[in-house]
Amino acid sequence: MKEAELVAEVLAEVQKRLACPTQKQRVVIGGAYSGYVPFYDGISAEMAQEALIVQLPIGSMANLALGAAHTPEESFLLQMLLTAKPVKWLKSGLLYQQYRETAAKTLWQKYFLYEDNLRQAGIIFVDDTVKQLKASIGEQKRSLITEAAAKEIISAGLKEIHLPQKTLLTPLAADLLNNSAVTVVWEG
Repeated sequence: MKEAELVAEVLAEVQKRLACPTQKQRVVIGGAYSGYVPFYDGISAEMAQEALIVQLPIGSMANLALGAAHTPEESFLLQMLLTAKPVKWLKSGLLYQQYRETAAKTLWQKYFLYEDNLRQAGIIFVDDTVKQLKASIGEQKRSLITEAAAKEIISAGLKEIHLPQKTLLTPLAADLLNNSAVTVVWEG
């Protein structure tokens, strides 16, 4: 085989692997979030492990609740739901909530029902856990990190946590964090 042909074949293989990553990705839509890659055209539910919605336009929320897709992001999210992959939505990203006092009651209730429809379709609405976890672990000087706390840290997408020196980390929590590539930094 000629050198040029070999280079061409290797280059084709590299490009193929870059286009179709072997590791499933955690995809974020509508913002940035630690541990997630931003949504991009061409990603499919097959390539994704889970999706996190930081924020989405109100119209997109309605489209998803009705099972319709008019944008690449909406198509991706419907594909995720149809293939039973986890889709999480930060509660702070439910934009209709800010109009509770000013919107016509029937309109606001319609969006409230859309939220319920999305929950029934499989979307998990979560608090902004990163902020809460940082507060509970860091500022409040949590003295014990258990398996349950480790699972919260992992599901929040944190890749690094800072713990006071006196914090106790249970062996199971330590294993979970280590296996999920979460770095523990001991302070103090």
